Amino acid sequence: MNLRNIVTLKGEHMELFFSLLILLPYIEISKVRSLLTFFFDDFHFIPSIIIILIIIMVTLLPLLIMRPAKKSSRAVKSYFIRIFCTRLIFDSLVLIRIIFSTQPINILSQYIWNAVPFYFALFIVYVIHRLNLDISRFHINAIFIFTFYLIVNIIINIVIYQFSFGITEFGESSRLISPGGGPVIFGYTIAIMFALLLFYKNKITGFKFLVICFIMVIASFFTGSRGSMWPITLLLTIYLIEDKRKMGIAVLFLLAVSALYINPVEFLKSNIPRFFNLLDDGRILTLLNSIEIYSRQPLFRILFGTGLGVFFPYQKWYLYRTPGINYFLYDGMTMLVQPHNSYIYLLLETGIIGVILFFYPAYKAIMLFPRLKYTKNIKYAFFTIVLITLLNLFDSVFITAPGSATLWWLILLSLTLYLYEYKIFTKEND
Repeated sequence: MNLRNIVTLKGEHMELFFSLLILLPYIEISKVRSLLTFFFDDFHFIPSIIIILIIIMVTLLPLLIMRPAKKSSRAVKSYFIRIFCTRLIFDSLVLIRIIFSTQPINILSQYIWNAVPFYFALFIVYVIHRLNLDISRFHINAIFIFTFYLIVNIIINIVIYQFSFGITEFGESSRLISPGGGPVIFGYTIAIMFALLLFYKNKITGFKFLVICFIMVIASFFTGSRGSMWPITLLLTIYLIEDKRKMGIAVLFLLAVSALYINPVEFLKSNIPRFFNLLDDGRILTLLNSIEIYSRQPLFRILFGTGLGVFFPYQKWYLYRTPGINYFLYDGMTMLVQPHNSYIYLLLETGIIGVILFFYPAYKAIMLFPRLKYTKNIKYAFFTIVLITLLNLFDSVFITAPGSATLWWLILLSLTLYLYEYKIFTKEND
């Protein structure tokens, strides 16, 4: 399909076209990686997903010219300007360090890793807004497409990787394998999409809603990701408790009866041991050592860090990793090659100023909720954005997983824009 055909598509087809971008993290299979990965040198590279994002942006850029622009409210214009300008300040602080750094390639390559996903998501959301597309329909299409991918992923894991639920024999897999960051980040993404599903539960009703719920819950537990299983369990509990319809009562009754015959705690311990294993010694040690190292830094590094890509040797490890060895030593302290925490990652490499600037879009989204008119499902939109923010405490998604970072930024920015437009709509109708 060429660009001219895309431009002439009806609104609902355009929304479906953009919703397909939700699959971007999962197209980075081995053949794609080998074909499109760009290497600066033996230790630094640009992953194939970044190249794909750039190609898509360049291809879609004429849409801003060939279609009439939507008239934006002052609040929406202000939102886009503030998000864009804040990010430009962050970029400037990062890129200026290249001039004075002894490791300029480290900074440049790691900057590209986390800048392109953000700008891609902002670009797509801005195009959707300019073309006056329905963001809610974009989200709902994305939920259906993501659920379809979950089904395909489970089938692939069973057929190709001999996936088996629970404790497995040698050579089998007990966790879903997926591009875009592996089972952990894949599980986190399922939790985010599940929260988004609950936000739209009045628009995805009946049997479809129940089927999607079931598939997401099963897929979440199949990943074995604690950051997925626990939020989904909490969200599902909230949903069932507040649902006064017979279906919700029936599900609660069935769960209660089944608990009399099957000890759910023992079942989870036997088949999903990670569900109750909340501590990870390596991550805790890295967290404590990171705080210790940060507290010893001079004032300049406390404010602006060591330089993006300078402290953690993640790219070098990624290219030459030794099985079972994912740590390095810094001043005699043992550290994971990446702290599994975007905040700690940025705190050491861009300082407290960098952390504030980088997460400003999430802050703007969260601060919007007290000004929204309350509706029954609005809390699930809040949970969606909070999950994106909190789950970066448990893995460096925005830094080391550009594919999933693209999806997360896309959900965060598009949902924030939807809430801005919802706020404007309710204000006009009060």
